[in-house]
Amino acid sequence: MDFYQRYYRRSLGLYKLVVLGKESLDDLQALVHRYFDELADSFEKELEGKEKQSTADIIKEIYTPMPAWRVPNRLNVVPVAQVHTIELQFPMPSTLKMYKHKPTRYLSHLIGHEGSGSLLSCLKGKNYAQELYSDDSSSNCNPWSIFSIHLELTELGLEKIEDVLSIIFAYIDLLREKGPQKWIQDELRTVGDLQFKFLSKRNPMDYACSLVGWMQHYPPEHYLSGPYKLYDWDPDATAECLKRVVADNMLMMVSSPTMKGTTSSTCPWFGTEYESIGVEEDLWKRLRDVKHSEFPELALPEVNDMIATDFDVLKAPDMPQDMPVCILQTKTSRLWYKPDNVFEMPKVNVMFQFSSKDTLSSPEAGVAINLFAQIVQEKCNEITYLASMAGLHSALSYTHAGLELHVSGYNHKANNLVQRVVDTLTELTNIEPEMFSRIVAKTEQEYDSFLVSQPYQHAIHAGDLCLEHVKYSVFDKLNALKHITAEEVLGVSKRFLNYCKVETLVHGNVTAEQAIEMAEMVLQKIKQGHAHDSTTHPSVERRVVQIPSEVPCLYRFSEYNNGNTNSCLEIILQMGALTLRDNATLAFLKHLIQEPAFNQLRTEEQLGYIVHSSVKTSGDNIKGLLFLIQSDSFHPLHVESRVEEFLSKFRDRIISMTSDHFQKNVDAVVSSFLEKNKNLGEESSRYWHVILNQTYHFTRLQELAEHVKTMTKNRVLMFFDKYVAEKAPCRRKLCVQVFSTQHKEYMDEQVDANVRLIKDPEEFKREMTLYPLPPKIGVELRSNDGKS
Repeated sequence: MDFYQRYYRRSLGLYKLVVLGKESLDDLQALVHRYFDELADSFEKELEGKEKQSTADIIKEIYTPMPAWRVPNRLNVVPVAQVHTIELQFPMPSTLKMYKHKPTRYLSHLIGHEGSGSLLSCLKGKNYAQELYSDDSSSNCNPWSIFSIHLELTELGLEKIEDVLSIIFAYIDLLREKGPQKWIQDELRTVGDLQFKFLSKRNPMDYACSLVGWMQHYPPEHYLSGPYKLYDWDPDATAECLKRVVADNMLMMVSSPTMKGTTSSTCPWFGTEYESIGVEEDLWKRLRDVKHSEFPELALPEVNDMIATDFDVLKAPDMPQDMPVCILQTKTSRLWYKPDNVFEMPKVNVMFQFSSKDTLSSPEAGVAINLFAQIVQEKCNEITYLASMAGLHSALSYTHAGLELHVSGYNHKANNLVQRVVDTLTELTNIEPEMFSRIVAKTEQEYDSFLVSQPYQHAIHAGDLCLEHVKYSVFDKLNALKHITAEEVLGVSKRFLNYCKVETLVHGNVTAEQAIEMAEMVLQKIKQGHAHDSTTHPSVERRVVQIPSEVPCLYRFSEYNNGNTNSCLEIILQMGALTLRDNATLAFLKHLIQEPAFNQLRTEEQLGYIVHSSVKTSGDNIKGLLFLIQSDSFHPLHVESRVEEFLSKFRDRIISMTSDHFQKNVDAVVSSFLEKNKNLGEESSRYWHVILNQTYHFTRLQELAEHVKTMTKNRVLMFFDKYVAEKAPCRRKLCVQVFSTQHKEYMDEQVDANVRLIKDPEEFKREMTLYPLPPKIGVELRSNDGKS
């Protein structure tokens, strides 16, 4: 209370309020007066006769003045994640008042650039770094700001850390010598103006939270545009900020698992091990004196030719507003198209799936395609980075089915970006040894980092290993990674591309003819002249294990990370392929369970910080009800008993529910199914999900809502009694228990005779029945205007 009175009751100016709603401004203002006038009046009375203080004055009392910062300095840190990083922090006077020209945005743009001649390009070329970003805003407050540079290093980069730092400060010397460039600021200003002009709608809660934070930093006329726009140009302010980016004003933090055993201090709050090294005179002298001429590959970026200039919005009045149509179809490819006739923005989302059963044939094949995707991303990084700076984003990623390429942003140059990425994808014939070893090491780090992630992630992964007929563990992938060669990656990827199937969605401000042209261009390049209609592999089949109804199944294992004190429980009540009506009932039951489960198991019983319940989908269509609880206080056996106890009493809760309460829940679920898309990205994602699960049922959510509207208590109880209740005839239970070191003694507890203990998921799956695949759905080909 003392802290509250001291800092929160000193000034009404500390408080900012955002009220966002569909009502008129007059109605919203009336709501504010009704609920907040009393607060304002109480402040006025309490502060009467006292000196009024600004927010800035109060914040200065809390934060340490900048002269007290202990720089220069070096810290060595032992992380949890299996990665090597350097973070360089440079304190400087607050840049908040310089928001009109944002001098540190200029610096972060250049230092974090990934194009030709950039700092990252140079470091990658020497196999020193994996990633680099520069942050100009996350550590801003009124007394001071922090400008930071963050690098993820390779093992060689960690070994050559002095060389890495020399290259960084050589690039800073280049910026200092060239001085602030107005054309670069103009480019940033153009991009900022476009970003603000064509902002997509966001989740209202997220937007309100962001806006109320911006109100603390910007004047009223710039509350909305302040974070995005550059209003003027002040080269002196940029040069002044650059003066602070020097070795003698630097806190350097080197974080690596290799620091284990070399530190003597421990953070009292988080237990992080670290060591303060202080200034190394020889290194600091080198960083003061280094010149950019020592690294001739360093240069300022070229003019960005990916910035859009055509923002005309096309009209398509005759096309459906709630679904895409198939306008191109062969035995191996399909193109779905929908113009943006809802949001009318000069943007497009283009999504390609390249799928082949080959990716599921072995861990080695999956790892090879994963490495291939990362190598292609790396090869075309300089162009994709320029595009991303211009608001046009791309991502090539590995999935269970193969590869997905997504391009999103302003439509003007989207086709150019797709073509350049696909050219790299299809023309890759050589992988430099340094690049290959760096990406293999990065992938190994990602797999290793998964092993020290949270136990609930391990539980979910283990559950999927038991249920998905073809799924490989992270240990399988690590083993495959140890032996793979660049030649194998090229061979697997070439075979994959020659025989894959291609599914495409083009959604946005393009014509049907432009969509067809883009899709045919990609298909021609992918197949490279092969007779693709007769040389494809079978489609990917996502088969799912059927848990027996008469015997619950249990999979136990020790938590991978011995340092994590949390254990975890996952329960999946599998229900199989449900009708649309039963899917609606499952969704409604999940809605009824979610809040009481959280309240009972987390708030009241305090079983753990993470208490989660949701609908679980395995494969494309096998449904279930999932409970996930992570706890450092209770072992999984106890947690499981409490979940079962909760479920045993939940039937009575449904019975006792009043008609009004039941109807309010019906209305809430109907609303969630009928919620409108807030932006083009949300709309595209919904269509893409339906395309990937091959149901092509684009009106599913609306039909589910209709089923929920007719929901009755009796229908819910019948569903509960069939699938969920302890003695339910169709109860198919899979339980996953993850034991931390402190709960390991319970791992050997005797299992009931009627429970199937899974010792090896692969052996278990060999003995189990598989659900049949869903029937294939025919697709109707439409003309370019959306008509049959």
